[in-house]
Amino acid sequence: MQIIHDSDFLAWAAEAGLMPDPRYLGTQQLVYPNLPDYWSGWAPPRGPGEPTKFVGTIISLIGNGPLRIRMRGGGVFGSATADSERERALRAATLAAGIPADTRGALMVDPAEYQVLCNLAVAFLSYGYCVGTDLEIVTADRGACLMLSHHYELLGHFCSRDRLSEFDVAMIAAWYGDKEEEENEK
Repeated sequence: MQIIHDSDFLAWAAEAGLMPDPRYLGTQQLVYPNLPDYWSGWAPPRGPGEPTKFVGTIISLIGNGPLRIRMRGGGVFGSATADSERERALRAATLAAGIPADTRGALMVDPAEYQVLCNLAVAFLSYGYCVGTDLEIVTADRGACLMLSHHYELLGHFCSRDRLSEFDVAMIAAWYGDKEEEENEK
């Protein structure tokens, strides 16, 4: 994994219109501000192995080239001063991925490292506990930004209605039904 300075990452993302949400500046969530309606949300299923399968599916759907990952707001990957069990679990996951403690900015992940990314993403999805532990994954073409939230959900922002539709259809085909439909069935 290659470390990318946060300002370089943000400049790269901005070339495609992907930038921190101007409506909620404090959140630093990457969105396409000119396309605010092109997003979707998914709740990962619960159960043994389900988070890993879910994250693996998303990576397989978007991973056709080096992906870039970033802690929401450009925060720290695995703080060296982890005080809680959750922080220690996240630090262990980043160290297992070969990311030095207190790394800031973004990371470029080559396709050969997708399994490492999957393991890291599952850890952040499972142990994330605040906005600073939300993990953003940006496609090589900058056409999608998927955020694994500390609310145990996936939020995806897309560069076009077609890109959003393609992702939604692929997720449904992978047996991850529409989130709204699932909530209505409860």
